[in-house]
Order: sequence, then C-alpha cells, then structure tokens
Amino acid sequence: MQFIDFVKSVVDCLPSSSSQQRSTRIATLGDHIIDMIWSVDAVIDEVINDAKATLSAEDSATPVTIEKAKVTKQNAERDKEGLQVIVKRLLVCLVHVYLL
Repeated sequence: MQFIDFVKSVVDCLPSSSSQQRSTRIATLGDHIIDMIWSVDAVIDEVINDAKATLSAEDSATPVTIEKAKVTKQNAERDKEGLQVIVKRLLVCLVHVYLL
C-alpha cells in the first residue's frame, strides 16, 4: 500500500542525531496517524449507521434510496475492512522501526 510505504519513508528520513529525539518524533507521528485513523473510522461508522437507518425505514423510502443505501453500506464496510488492513500493516512497520 502506498500509504504504508509513505509512512515508512517519513520515519526512515527522520534525523537520527539523537536516539531519544528520533523516538519522540516517531511517537508524535504515530499519535497523529492514530488520530487520523480514528477520525476516518468514526466517519465510516456514521455512514454505515445512516445507511442502516435508511434501510430500516424501507417502507417510507423509495427503491432508488434503498438501493443507494445498500451500495453505500457495502462500500463503507469495505472501507472499514481496508482500514483494518492499514492499521495491521502500520503496526508491523512501526514494530520493525522500533526494533532497529
């Protein structure tokens, strides 16, 4: 994944003037990435919940609205699975960096 490669390249390019400074910078980067992932995950959850609400109100919704809600829910669930893959790969990448 390009995002994982990008994060790894950023970590690899951090100055290594001091082991303590490098660790602090990596931790700061990790905190920002966690915040971004958490925000994206929250938005995906909102999209899934909105789609579920539309599907549960099937009696009052049009067939087009129902179909859009189904597709939206499927796409959001796929995005959520992709986000899990990204998190797992980031963990592997960052564990590798910390062990070096």
